[in-house]
Amino acid sequence: MLVMLGLYILLQVVESPDFQEVRAHRATSSFPFVDALRHAKKPLVIGILTQAATNIPFYVVSMFVLPYGPKEVGVSTETFLLCLIAACVLDIFTVPAVAILSDRFGKRNTLLVGSVYMAAMAFLFFWLVDSGSPWLILVAMILMMAVGHALTYSAVSSFLAELFEARFRCTGASVAYQVGGMITSGPAPFVAAALFAGTGGSWSISAYIVIASAITFTALLTVSAGALPGGAEEARVSSSAGRPDTAGVEPRPGRP
Repeated sequence: MLVMLGLYILLQVVESPDFQEVRAHRATSSFPFVDALRHAKKPLVIGILTQAATNIPFYVVSMFVLPYGPKEVGVSTETFLLCLIAACVLDIFTVPAVAILSDRFGKRNTLLVGSVYMAAMAFLFFWLVDSGSPWLILVAMILMMAVGHALTYSAVSSFLAELFEARFRCTGASVAYQVGGMITSGPAPFVAAALFAGTGGSWSISAYIVIASAITFTALLTVSAGALPGGAEEARVSSSAGRPDTAGVEPRPGRP
């Protein structure tokens, strides 16, 4: 049923002007993966690093903190799990809300704010968790998951798409997203556990989150920003510098 619903939605989506122009000029890429690796190295790196500020805190909180809480704080797993679930339910609403705001204020600006927020929250989160108060733990979960995750995640997909030329945009965005996910998501709980075992304190995990946020912030600063209609801002990296134009098609800003 979900597959059929997804297919129906996909068939109703109209191609963007960028893709229509590429198709009209027969400038489609025969090997988009190769072209993305060859002509969009900087956008790929930026796209991968952009996810550090969202994935590392998310998996530290959702995976590492659940066993950490009962063992180190003395609060039951059920309490931590209920607080996490409550924050995730709120996240269902905050993610689209922040996505709407990112269309108004710019994806890059939204992600910059999110990375700063995550860095500011890193130590506060564990201070609240280590208090042992269920209510403060709930506040910590909401601040990190419902607010922080929304600020650092909601604009990622559209931001990644805008980094690449239309002729290999889907491939470029997908490679950046999947590789970034593997690098930042999977190791996060294990790195957090190793840091805690090595230092004996949660401060090292907070520092890990701060470093992740700084990586994303720095990557975003390398992206040039152009004004969009309505006062919004679009992040754009030109990957065609030094190459001849392809069939007269000039890469233009825009979501796929």
